[in-house]
Amino acid sequence: MALLEDDQNLLDLQSELTRFTQGRSPEYLRQCLAVGCYVYGAGSYGWRILALLREAGYVCYGVIDRKFDNGVTEIDGVPAIHPAQLTPAQVQGRSLVIGVHNERVNIQEIIAAMIGFGFTDILWNADLPDVLGAKADNYWLTNRQFTIAHFMKFSTAYAKLADEASRRIFHDILRYRVTGATSSRIAADTGGQYYPTNVMKFNRPVNFIDGGAYTGDTYRHLSQHFDIGHWVAFEPDPENFFKLAKFARGLKIPAVLFPCGLSDQSLHMRFITDQGAASHMVAKDSVEAMTLACVALDDVLHGFKADYIKLDIEGAEIAALHGMIEMITASQPCLAVSAYHQPDHLALVVERLAVLAPYAKLHIRQHGENAFDTVVYAV
Repeated sequence: MALLEDDQNLLDLQSELTRFTQGRSPEYLRQCLAVGCYVYGAGSYGWRILALLREAGYVCYGVIDRKFDNGVTEIDGVPAIHPAQLTPAQVQGRSLVIGVHNERVNIQEIIAAMIGFGFTDILWNADLPDVLGAKADNYWLTNRQFTIAHFMKFSTAYAKLADEASRRIFHDILRYRVTGATSSRIAADTGGQYYPTNVMKFNRPVNFIDGGAYTGDTYRHLSQHFDIGHWVAFEPDPENFFKLAKFARGLKIPAVLFPCGLSDQSLHMRFITDQGAASHMVAKDSVEAMTLACVALDDVLHGFKADYIKLDIEGAEIAALHGMIEMITASQPCLAVSAYHQPDHLALVVERLAVLAPYAKLHIRQHGENAFDTVVYAV
């Protein structure tokens, strides 16, 4: 099947991303790191990148972060530097590595603030898997060649979107994943997650299935916009579930809570707990994980009419959709499915919803910084 030849914007994007990838090759990035570097970011991702840099033999001259304002001068043998303490003389001839990758921090603002110091080059998130390997992958983040190699799959999903806003967001996410350019930064709709303006509207009580209920945050948000008749919530993390159960006791509607995850069948999975909203399933041999139960929705809910199903389950969304085919067919609900936990989910979630919910129109909205909290809505 040929690329969408009638969509010149998409064809131009494919050419742009290919040229950019060729110009910012792994060889060039290795040269940037060979002169020594600083890492910006003292969160978990920043420390992971620092470890990978050391493992690869690159020298890090310091970690920069705004949190270093309490007298901390060194962490793990590396100088800890507040941005206000940094001088151009310190960084002359060195590169900067951005070690921040989450939904909260505007990375472009960090880069803009650091450019004036005169770093040899600034390595953005998309550079890191290309030069440090798959261990630098994070959520959607992976090597640039992945986007180029799967452009046909992305273009097919793009064609299934129902509105111009969705197609523009999809287009800009692909560009952002490869280039990270300020001009392609996606403006996040931080207030409309799971009930975006001009996408869905409920005028009656809704039976809501909440996959990845956390501590009830989605319920709190949605209940401000429409009435929830019944709430069925799934949350596998024990600490989160304890808080969820405490919250649900105070509600005046029927609520059924499951202390388990969702998948395509009923089974046990390895799960990293105590990570708040980021608790997630991992490989079976992960030593730091605990074993938790997962269920297929069709195995545990019978005769329940769902109006709205939300899935934000840390990468298990595709499997969970395969486990609720009967529910989707019988109820024809609206769905909101996260599509940023894995690099291919931006396309796969759209493709699966197009097959499983042919009655619905598909929209995509961006709710977090840096291409995080991307949600596909079937309405």
